[in-house]
Amino acid sequence: MKSIRTAGVNISMILLGIALNAFAVEAFCLPYGILVGGATGIGRLLNYFTDMPVSMGVMCVNAALLVLAFFCMGKRYSASIVLGTFLYPVLMAFFEGIPQIRHMVQDPLLAALCGGGLMGVGIGLVIRNGGSLGGSDVVPVILHKKAKLPIAPVMYGLDVAILVLQGFLASPNEIILGILMTLTYTVVANKTLLAGGGHVQFMIFSPQNEKIKKLLVE
Repeated sequence: MKSIRTAGVNISMILLGIALNAFAVEAFCLPYGILVGGATGIGRLLNYFTDMPVSMGVMCVNAALLVLAFFCMGKRYSASIVLGTFLYPVLMAFFEGIPQIRHMVQDPLLAALCGGGLMGVGIGLVIRNGGSLGGSDVVPVILHKKAKLPIAPVMYGLDVAILVLQGFLASPNEIILGILMTLTYTVVANKTLLAGGGHVQFMIFSPQNEKIKKLLVE
């Protein structure tokens, strides 16, 4: 019974995290042209070139990546990301239909901070409870398995590339706001992940650092 209750809480927190991300993008990011990474950024590019709704573009990208994950990573990993893969763009489409949320604040700087804060909490809740938003996070995981590339640098590099591709859509102010929002949700996500837990950090200094790092990763 306890395990069922725990699973219910975890799913509820994942759903809340996904909803917060979708709301933040539609209420604070897209209305002000603020750059965003991941599948949402690709959806924004598709919207620019084809007039496809951003939510539909995200759905197409996520679905393609889910198929890729199924063939490269197997059923178990695919099942772990299927909720975020489809629910996130569905909630984006839902919030797209509420134009009132696009005028909650007038200051773009405040929009970047609010959007980054909500996205950070959402990402932290999803990851902390064992979920995934799907999207472009799938690519680093596949490259790690197939080519032994480190996940974090590939993930950050992919996000930077997506942000750069959107550069021609944005003014210098919007680019700076995008960087600010990214920094904000990164810090808030880390704080959300660590909230309520005790943690100890230790550093290892050794001439065998590469060997130790390999063993820790394994």
